[in-house]
Amino acid sequence: LDNDYAKISIVKYLAKDSWWEFGYELKVINKTNQTITITISNASIMDINCKPLFSVDHIEASNTAYFTLAWDIETLERCYIPYIDNIEFMIKVFDNDNWNSPALTGTRILIKQS
Repeated sequence: LDNDYAKISIVKYLAKDSWWEFGYELKVINKTNQTITITISNASIMDINCKPLFSVDHIEASNTAYFTLAWDIETLERCYIPYIDNIEFMIKVFDNDNWNSPALTGTRILIKQS
């Protein structure tokens, strides 16, 4: 995602550790002069709804922040994910001062095994 409000990119794949089975490090650049909130929704692995470990996060005006988007083994087992070929999720940016406002921007992200 790269537009007038934010630039969000995946900067690193995160291998298994004590908290998650796998994940990604997200870099978020707030391009506005206001605090923004980033949310992840409608996450699916292999077309199965599977919520990641990610909380609502705020980025101050004109700042850069890093966040972890990850899945733990219990979630993968509960969702009956036998292997991972693709992951899809919606990432949205909101005005942090007005939670009732529509998203400033949003996009669907698809990560496919090559």
